[in-house]
Amino acid sequence: MIKIIDSRTNPYIKYVEKLKNTSFSKEERKFLVENPHLIEMAKGHIDTILTTEKLDETIYNNQVIINEIVYQKISQNKSTRNLLAVCNFIDEKPLENRNLIYLDNVQDPGNVGTIIRSALAFNFTDLALSKDSAYKYSFKTIQSSQGAIFKTNILDGDIELLKKFYSEFEPLVQDAFHHMEKKPAEETGELCPECNSPLVVRNGRFGKFTACSNYPTCKYIKKEKPVQIEVMDCPKCDGKILLKKTRRGKDFYGCSNYPKCDFASWYEPINKFCPKCNSILVKKGKKIACSNSECDFEE
Repeated sequence: MIKIIDSRTNPYIKYVEKLKNTSFSKEERKFLVENPHLIEMAKGHIDTILTTEKLDETIYNNQVIINEIVYQKISQNKSTRNLLAVCNFIDEKPLENRNLIYLDNVQDPGNVGTIIRSALAFNFTDLALSKDSAYKYSFKTIQSSQGAIFKTNILDGDIELLKKFYSEFEPLVQDAFHHMEKKPAEETGELCPECNSPLVVRNGRFGKFTACSNYPTCKYIKKEKPVQIEVMDCPKCDGKILLKKTRRGKDFYGCSNYPKCDFASWYEPINKFCPKCNSILVKKGKKIACSNSECDFEE
């Protein structure tokens, strides 16, 4: 159905404008979406499209054609392409998994939208907003979420919702802890130098490590020697260029004779020299370039 409205005082236009108000939006269970990309993502929830140009009726069957003046009255974003959708509330779904992000008193709508977008990027699809957090259907929240609001399950709740979630989840954890089969730690065949108990392989935050099986009585942890990967001979001395890591875990290439030799590079050096300045060449992505920052040689 297509309807034409060219008056700013039309009752439906006044109705749409009132949907900018949070209380009225909640009462009517409708919200506004602008931006063609977001409207495309909101397809399953659209009630009416307001546009200055007729759209494909097979996609949008309920359209209101308006003029520029009317559009300016109802729009919240002057940079959009004269397209606005009135959408129905998205139905809240039961929690499908045990990963829940709870936003407590996050009052900035831009922050709420950004958190929703980031949550989806990390495969968190269930979120809950406290009653004093920003409105999930506000213009800024929807814009900041970049459409993630249409791909997540966002519950309106308070701390009681969180308590309910935890009360259902905690017994499952306890049951698993007491009844799941516990796989014994793998022994390495070595004995602890401090208490003579077998050493075993354990899993930690940063991967596998070797420790005493008599933990927590014995807290021995074997210090593994870092594996050194030789890349080539050092171009500045008789040492070897090794793949190393900074204190923050970033890879770099340095000489085995450090600190006597100060050769260091963020890029992997190759055993070739620059034809322009005779500095060592390094791999920079798909290119081979000179390691000398003042030389522009590339191949």
